[in-house]
Parts: sequence; C-alpha cells; structure tokens
Amino acid sequence: MSRMRAFAGMAALIVLLAFTARAADPEIVAGDAAFAARTASAGADVALAHYEKAFTGPDGATARWKAARALHWLGDQATDKKAKTAYFEKGIEGAKAAVAASPDRPEARFWLAALYGSYGEARGVLKSLKLVGPMREQLDAVNRIDEKYQGGGALRVLGVIDYKVPGFAGGSKKRAIERLEKCIAIDPSNAYNQYYMAEGLAEVGRKKEAIAHLDALATLGTNVDVDGPDLANIRAKGEALRRKIS
Repeated sequence: MSRMRAFAGMAALIVLLAFTARAADPEIVAGDAAFAARTASAGADVALAHYEKAFTGPDGATARWKAARALHWLGDQATDKKAKTAYFEKGIEGAKAAVAASPDRPEARFWLAALYGSYGEARGVLKSLKLVGPMREQLDAVNRIDEKYQGGGALRVLGVIDYKVPGFAGGSKKRAIERLEKCIAIDPSNAYNQYYMAEGLAEVGRKKEAIAHLDALATLGTNVDVDGPDLANIRAKGEALRRKIS
C-alpha cells in the first residue's frame, strides 16, 4: 500500500510539473535570435519588434528589459544625434516599466542605468548631471541584488561615472580605479572590464598600465556576458583608445 501511495504521489508530481512548465514565449526566442545576430546597422530593430509583441504575455517583464537592451544598442550605433537620443529616451521609459514590473531582478535596473548614462553622454556631461543620482540609485540596487551581474557591471558603470563626472558633482578618480579593479577581480575575462579599466587608468595618466589592459582585451573572446557583437564593438573602442594614448 505504501508503495502504491508513493507511486501515486510521484505521478501527481509529474502531472503538476507538466502543468506548470511553460515554454518560453516564441516572440522572446525570436527576439533573442535576432539580437544575437545583430550588426551595427541591422538585427536589433528586428529583435525589438519581437520583444514588444511579448510585452503583454506572461514573460512581459523579461521582454521589457530585453527591449531596453536592444534600444541601448540601437542608440549606441546611431550616428544622428536626434535618432540617438530618441532611442535612449524610449529605452529609459521601457526600462522604468521593466523595473516596476520586476524590482527584484538586476537586469532592468542595470539597463535603465546604462540608458541614463548613454543619454547623458549624448547630451553632454554638464547638461546631464541630474541623471547621476538616478543612475547611482539603480546601480546600487543591482549591487544589492547581485554584485557579480554582468561581471560586476554595476560597479563598472559606477567607476565610469566616477572618472567622467567632475569632482564638484560627486566624481572621484581614485574611487573609480578602486571600483574598476574590483571588477577585474570579479571577472578578468569580461572585455568591458578590461576596456574601462584601461580608459580609467588613461584618465589618471597611468598610460603604461592602461595599455597592459588593452593588451589583455585584445586576447579575450566572448563569454557569458559579452557576445560576438559586443566583443567586436569594445575591441574597436580599445584600438581607438590605444591610438589616442600611444
């Protein structure tokens, strides 16, 4: 009898798991495929269209942060300033909705902060100092949730803020280097960590050390947080920085 009860319990569990298991939203799957194959001029817009179709589905929160990521890429690649800021503005609104839908996940908060930063950079640092506070708020939240997200991505962006923002507005080049060193310790294989460590060191005149990190960047491949298009993008920035400081 006990064996029969155990069998019945196992069967019920299997039925429950089968009932609760749900296939990934096909629009998100299609969006991920398009985003993975993106170039500077194509792919991310297709991914965005798929993600937007999934906003009202059961995985809407995931679709929204992925749409924000796609808009960040589109804005970053745009050469026209008006188009660039329009992508970032749309991304910011979408990322805010994603944060509201899933405040305990790091993804939406990270991309909201990244969009704030890119939008501010497009407008000019001095014109966008009011965004520094909201950026720090989101990045601090990411660190509380998962400091290792994106290879220490929130620490990395906080470090970039510190060396780009003037001291009178709360920036600190010393703190920037400390944060970026911590990112390297978290994940030295992350190409973004190596690039921004180099850029931060160049900002404080430590050019020889900066070049060493650019050399490290040149040897890296993709990893879980840096895909092929990301790697090509950051390597190009690395070579531009090398030419600037050599």
